[in-house]
Amino acid sequence: MKLLKPFLNILSRNLLWAAVLLASPTLAHAKVFDRVVARVNSDIITLSAVENRVNLLKATNAMPDASDREIQENALNTIIDNKLQVQEAERLGIEVTDERINLAIEDIKKKNGLSDEILMKMLEREGSSLDEYKVKIKNQILISKVISFQLRQRIKISEKSIKSYYLEHQKDFWLPDKIHTRHILFIFDAGITDTQKKLKRDKAEEVLSKIRRGEDFSVLAKTYSEDVSASSGGDLGVIERGKMVKEYEEAAFALRKGQVSGIVQTPFGLHIIKVEEVFPGKTKPYLEVKKEIEEILSVDKRESEYKLWLEELRDVSFIDVTLFDNFPIRKKKEIEKKSDQKTVKSRPQKSYLEENWWADEPSGSGSSSKAVKKPSRKRKSKASKRKGSTNSKPRSTRNDSYDSGYESMEKKLARIKRLRKENAITEAEYQARKKKLLSQL
Repeated sequence: MKLLKPFLNILSRNLLWAAVLLASPTLAHAKVFDRVVARVNSDIITLSAVENRVNLLKATNAMPDASDREIQENALNTIIDNKLQVQEAERLGIEVTDERINLAIEDIKKKNGLSDEILMKMLEREGSSLDEYKVKIKNQILISKVISFQLRQRIKISEKSIKSYYLEHQKDFWLPDKIHTRHILFIFDAGITDTQKKLKRDKAEEVLSKIRRGEDFSVLAKTYSEDVSASSGGDLGVIERGKMVKEYEEAAFALRKGQVSGIVQTPFGLHIIKVEEVFPGKTKPYLEVKKEIEEILSVDKRESEYKLWLEELRDVSFIDVTLFDNFPIRKKKEIEKKSDQKTVKSRPQKSYLEENWWADEPSGSGSSSKAVKKPSRKRKSKASKRKGSTNSKPRSTRNDSYDSGYESMEKKLARIKRLRKENAITEAEYQARKKKLLSQL
């Protein structure tokens, strides 16, 4: 059975886009009058960033039937999603080593036949630098890591689901009949005459008579067979139903263990077939296919869970777009789970560090075993009680004063969102308060 293709590998996809961006001569760096067109929490998005993404979509013909406005909207929404994911990775303490970034760049160079000199020229043509390019690669790796972590937490396939799938898809795990055969072959070469065919049939009848009298099949195969298998006593090994020519297969699978056929004609010539062993078809054992089924079921859930997670990130984030009037930011919606789950209203509270998930990362991939710093819970707890402590660590790369202001703004935004949701303020009042907060960034 062919496995369903796994969920699109986010890192590979984005690194490929990075390679396309470098390799395409049509994507010359466009000089635009730059301005801020959106804010995503503490980050800004510039018009030039959107235009670069638009140029990439057009150059790769990713949206052939879309209007310019639709392409711009897609580009901006993609950048917003990327910002949110990078921010979430940083919030969770995920790190990317310089070694991992360099390995990714080397992989791009190798796959696209780029030398260091060509890479630098392409970056220069794009109005970029190697350091800026490394930041882009780092962000894509961060996104890949945070998606991997989040989906690992969200996608849990129960034993009951796996067993149900197994019972409902027995035919997908069916092992066909197999037999172990030997044969003695008298080849019909191209252009063989009827007289020559008769002589070969007479010889085949003679050999078959010897077999019927009890002479050893393997010895006779070595003596008379014209096939390359003669040296091994005509052994063809184990064959699966559906793998041989029709005439040979029908005759062979009609035999029981130890039986010898009559003379069987195929397009290759005349065969005498012996079956050494019969392996009846059967369903693969459950334990043998359990992992395979789990992957199939996971694939079915990955895309939907990924989209749901992005919606949750948007729902707890401050996003303001000024590029368009009435810009259709992907709709926030009440996220409803199954009856045994509560409505999601905030980021997952389970500690990222408690999972120790990085220990599963294979060695040699360029990732460091110290990719995630594990702060002392005790120190963190004490620090949280001492507001002015100099021992407390910032939760991201922002400085302390900015970080404090950012957290305060998050709380204010959450509060006015809650007021709007509870109809305590109007939509117009909510928008006015939101813009006032935005002006403080």
